[in-house]
Amino acid sequence: RFTRTNRTLTARSYLAQLGAFASHARAWALVEALGRPVISMEFDTLPVAPWPAWAPKLYDDYDVLVLHEHNRQPLRCDPFRGPHVVEGNDTWFAAGAILVTGTRPGILLTRLQASSPVDRPVDHWLAWMWASGQLRIGTLCPPLFAQRDTHRSTLT
Repeated sequence: RFTRTNRTLTARSYLAQLGAFASHARAWALVEALGRPVISMEFDTLPVAPWPAWAPKLYDDYDVLVLHEHNRQPLRCDPFRGPHVVEGNDTWFAAGAILVTGTRPGILLTRLQASSPVDRPVDHWLAWMWASGQLRIGTLCPPLFAQRDTHRSTLT
């Protein structure tokens, strides 16, 4: 269930937020149906690198892995370290490309149902779930996707 509690959102932006969240949630349900990880992407996100063979080894400890970069939130990737995961609410911006790992089956949908009604965009909901310790979220370095600069988050 979704609700519009922030009155600064216009009807159009609210519907866009709702649609994006619903699309991500549908992808999360595929993790359960298929029994394997699924990437959910937004329309303004493009691949910048091929899927690497090493990636599955990096996400075993996470429920969600953010796979994209955005100019509004520069990644703190160590170029000398090779592929790795960084953690922290300040390591991602928006939800352009996220991998739902399936490491803990059903965790995202269970948390989504428990926090109903949802009153925030998907990236803010994920940040809230991470900050409250309910989800393990990391950001892949180097990123595999880039979200366009025109993407703006409507709530802060």
